[in-house]
Amino acid sequence: MSSEELKNKSKILIVEDSAIVALELKQHLLRLQYDVVDICDSAEDAVNVASECEIDLTLMDIKLKGKMDGIEAAQILIEQYEIPVVFLTAHSDEQTIFRAKQTKPNGFIIKPFVIEDIKTSIEIALYKSIADKKIKESEYLFRALVENSQDGIFIVQDFLIVYANDSFANIFGYGLDEVLGKNLITFVAHDEREMVCDNYRNRINGLNVQKEYEIKGLHKNKEKELIVNLSAGLIVYKDAVAVMGTVKDITTKKNAERSLIKANEMLEQSDKLKTEFLGQISHEIRTPLNNILGFSYLIREELGEETNENIRNCFKLMNSAGKRLVKTVDQIIQMAQLQTGDQEFLPEIISLDKDILDDLIIDYLQKAKDKNLNFKYLNLATNSMVNADKFMLNQIFTNLIDNAIKYTDSGSVEISLKNSLDSKINVEVRDTGIGISKEYLKNIFIPFSQEETGYRRSYEGNGLGMALCKKYADFNNIEILISSEKGIGTSFQLIFNSAAELK
Repeated sequence: MSSEELKNKSKILIVEDSAIVALELKQHLLRLQYDVVDICDSAEDAVNVASECEIDLTLMDIKLKGKMDGIEAAQILIEQYEIPVVFLTAHSDEQTIFRAKQTKPNGFIIKPFVIEDIKTSIEIALYKSIADKKIKESEYLFRALVENSQDGIFIVQDFLIVYANDSFANIFGYGLDEVLGKNLITFVAHDEREMVCDNYRNRINGLNVQKEYEIKGLHKNKEKELIVNLSAGLIVYKDAVAVMGTVKDITTKKNAERSLIKANEMLEQSDKLKTEFLGQISHEIRTPLNNILGFSYLIREELGEETNENIRNCFKLMNSAGKRLVKTVDQIIQMAQLQTGDQEFLPEIISLDKDILDDLIIDYLQKAKDKNLNFKYLNLATNSMVNADKFMLNQIFTNLIDNAIKYTDSGSVEISLKNSLDSKINVEVRDTGIGISKEYLKNIFIPFSQEETGYRRSYEGNGLGMALCKKYADFNNIEILISSEKGIGTSFQLIFNSAAELK
């Protein structure tokens, strides 16, 4: 703030029992462009004016008429109204100066006045007053923050707590008066006291110490668990080096974390047991099921053409249901192996055309023909070599082609193989089937999920096929793109890195 701003804003009260001196002083102040609020010739009048007017500074004579002198009046103005005072005096005896200093004035002007002294003394006093107010505001804000903080705040000197807020005392179960003066380690669990003491000494000695760490606190109720987050740093407190820190009670948070970790471990264990159970049960089902299918085939062959149409249809239905059950069991076993990490991954250089798709097209040609579907395979690729696990690729394309035929009642199912401009290999399985809703697309790869659920669903299935496709695709670094529209059809695109590109 400039001198001109101080003059324009500053209102000054003159307290002087000599009218001549007071008028002379007023003239000086007006020439210096200060605003003179009033002139008082007694301490009592000065106190009254201070109670009614806005005053930035008081020029106070020490020796005044009446029961009260200037020092007593100054003390009232400073303490009750927070008005800074500069004393005017021709007396310089030690006792008077000592009494005056006790009021913490903003300065002294010695009579007789020199205008430059007046100017300098007033400006210094106003600057000091403004600075003091800002310091008081900062102290008030700091005190409010500290006292209202939910975190415990403390200051330690020579291992003793010399300051603490209520939150610090509350965290450890003490009253504030019980905390002050106690040794820091009183609030630290026995097995961590040595570490806390070492950190304190090292910090005081200027060594690099971790600013924030967790410790086990020691509550007044010794049986109560207490975990706190402690952070600390060096400060100067009452002209001596000290450590100021904060403690935050994180017991509830740590217990919640422990519970969450335990719950996750139990969930993982439960999931593992479920997976192992499914795998074991599936193996137990698969062996007798294969026996049933094998013997039903032998019985049918033994009977030959002597059976009537109803019996032939029964064998056909038995075979279809058996294969469906075998497929379900196989998928459960595969999912169990993936989730337990028992699935082998055996990548090799293979041709998508000759090693995978050619055989599958032959396998599904009759199934598509039975539904009167137009079944096409277009090989437009000049390079179809990939580095992948053959079993996994067979499972991916078996599921995709099987679903395409299953969910298409009329129209076509088309498989196309081609190379893209970025040296990738693209395989698309496109159908004109029922399509997939946008809402279900985000769940399509979740195990056991189906768009239709319950006993009234229109199509058979267990919801594992697409989940296996995604997991096998991830194993082989295959990107899957899906586009579908209800009533129009669905397209699955699988994008491979070519074996040549991998080299």
